[in-house]
Amino acid sequence: MKFTLDGRIMSKKNNMVKTQHGPWFVPSHEYCDWERDARWVVKMAWRRSPTEKPVKITFVTNLRNDIDGLQTSLLDMMEGLVYRNDNQVVRIDGTKIPKAGKPYKTEIEVEVMSDNPNR
Repeated sequence: MKFTLDGRIMSKKNNMVKTQHGPWFVPSHEYCDWERDARWVVKMAWRRSPTEKPVKITFVTNLRNDIDGLQTSLLDMMEGLVYRNDNQVVRIDGTKIPKAGKPYKTEIEVEVMSDNPNR
């Protein structure tokens, strides 16, 4: 399955706010808005129950964000839609390309693998 997210991807780890009632941090409103919109795109592309099998994620982006922050946001956003838990992701390949005046976008491909990902 392939889909494209247009625009920026919010970094979950850089968009946390501290609560008044303890040392807990929660995602910012901006992150929650981004996640809601991105999950809608995924729902329209996936259109089935979350898989129980291992998955491989490949993404190409022209964003300037740290690739580890992008990876975390993407994996967390797809959890419960594409796969039950992000611990099912057995491989992730991320590539950043120059923006070169084009609008921001991230192309994502999800491949459901056999039960034995070493095959």
